[in-house]
Amino acid sequence: MAVNGLLNCQVENVQNVLKMHGAHCLQRFLQYEVCDIDKNAEMANSLHLTSIAGEFATLTKELNQSREQLLEKEEEIQELKAERNNTRLLLRAFGSPAGVSSEVEVLKALKSLFEHHKALDEKVRERLRVALDKVTSLEEELNKANEELNQYKTKSVSLEIKEERKPANGEETIHTSKVSNGTAEAAAEAARVVEMQEAIEKKNSELSASLSKIAELSAKARELEECFSGAQKDIARMQEENARLTRDLKENNAQKEDQEERISTLEKRYLNAQRESTSLHDLNEKLEQELSNKEAQLKLSEEKCRALQERLELTEQKLAQFSRKAEAAAGEALAQVQDRHGSVEDRIQRLEQQLEEKGTELIRSRQREKMNEEHNQRLSSTVDKLLAESNERLQLHLKERMHALEEKNSLAQELERTRKVLEDTQGEKEKIFADLSKMRNEMESLRRDYQQFKAESLSRLSAARTLPQTSPQFPTRSALSPGAVVTSSISPESYTCH
Repeated sequence: MAVNGLLNCQVENVQNVLKMHGAHCLQRFLQYEVCDIDKNAEMANSLHLTSIAGEFATLTKELNQSREQLLEKEEEIQELKAERNNTRLLLRAFGSPAGVSSEVEVLKALKSLFEHHKALDEKVRERLRVALDKVTSLEEELNKANEELNQYKTKSVSLEIKEERKPANGEETIHTSKVSNGTAEAAAEAARVVEMQEAIEKKNSELSASLSKIAELSAKARELEECFSGAQKDIARMQEENARLTRDLKENNAQKEDQEERISTLEKRYLNAQRESTSLHDLNEKLEQELSNKEAQLKLSEEKCRALQERLELTEQKLAQFSRKAEAAAGEALAQVQDRHGSVEDRIQRLEQQLEEKGTELIRSRQREKMNEEHNQRLSSTVDKLLAESNERLQLHLKERMHALEEKNSLAQELERTRKVLEDTQGEKEKIFADLSKMRNEMESLRRDYQQFKAESLSRLSAARTLPQTSPQFPTRSALSPGAVVTSSISPESYTCH
């Protein structure tokens, strides 16, 4: 705008000077103004070229920086994808030795482990209940045996008292056979009582041993129940952690998809900006060509002005020659001068018309340059806005990536913790299995001891039944039958492990 105003002012000044002064002043003024116009054109061209070069340099730098940032983001995306694949492989390899393929299978394996522990707990409780039932039955048998022993003791004491009170008279000879038979039966009954006492003592010792074993087993069962409850809590916590991890993985996958979509949009915008920059480059080349054409036209106009200046100098020389010949041919010289002056005025008018045309052309070219500059400024502002938006989005993307990496590290730590907890549960499970095997062995030994005791008691009862029992004062088979029935009613299958 300033250059156009200066040119307009200079053209107006030229016109005023041409109107006021003559050809000599016009020549000098035209020369001076042409030099000023050349200087202004060169300055404008240099400023335009420097501004365009600076803008192109900044644009190329920003484009290179954006390309480098995009390459870095692509590398980070590749690394995140690789880490995601590694976490998936760890999750697949994590769990049972058979190999778990996904988080759902991990949860299924944990559920099956929980059900297995629950079944083991139920079995242990059932065995404890059976053992307590056996203890109660053995206590009942012991009480019955003690009652029978007390009955035998009272009967033997009463028989001894009766024998001491019998008088030593003639009736003694009559009842010798009966007394001898009674003493034999009493001796047999005493032997049987001693055997029963020994058997009862053995039963008492076995019962105390079984009670101590049952107490130990109950303590172990309580410990196992506590361990089982702790394992259940750990399993529930691990299930919650696995559910949370699955949710976090889904959220991370969604975030990664969103980030990939954002990256694709940024790439599209980058391509659009690159296309616009190429179009701007083409426009700048066209403007440079137009400027070169204008410079060529200016050079042609300068050459024409020089030719006119030379002609003016020749006319001045001729005028000087004619002025020296004032006395010889004044009238002719004046007439010739007037004719030449008229031709010079015509030429001056033509030059003014040409100058006006050149001024209009210069005004049009300046307007075009102004429009091109405004268009370039708009394009540069749009490119700057796009680059600023892309930088902001890339920074947000970087922050999200860093947050995702931190979450990934926390997830890896939680996975390590869950793996340690699973290893602890596996060790506890092995301990529980070892304790259960010990309990099975102890129950087998108890069952064998009970079978041996039952066989011995049955053999003793059968031996006792073979002895003759003729005295009505001593207990008969019906007195001994309840204990035998009780012992026979307890089957060895009740002590077997279910």
